[in-house]
Amino acid sequence: MVEQGTDIQELMRNANVQPHTVLYNGKEWHFKYRDITWDEHMTCIDKGWVVEDEEILFKAGVYWMEVFLLGLTELPGGARPTRTVISQFEEVITLSLMTLFPGPNLNPDLALVKKA
Repeated sequence: MVEQGTDIQELMRNANVQPHTVLYNGKEWHFKYRDITWDEHMTCIDKGWVVEDEEILFKAGVYWMEVFLLGLTELPGGARPTRTVISQFEEVITLSLMTLFPGPNLNPDLALVKKA
């Protein structure tokens, strides 16, 4: 039998800053991040939608930049995340950081949400 949840705080995001280490060029690079809230996630998705040449497009790069700016709290060496710095990361660094946060998932599979 599954225990019934009663503490609403268990449903809230983890607000603690957490470490993330990336191995690159034979060195350890230490990042710090926090989980983003559902509302922040939705805002990042909203910002990913752009109009170009009268077409509505979803720009994954815009989405991920917004997520990184919200979720990353410290870059290696103690630097604050900025658009300029993040946009110049090697792809392997960006791919590692993407594992820390939810993707845009524009078509969620509602069948995965199980009704009790």
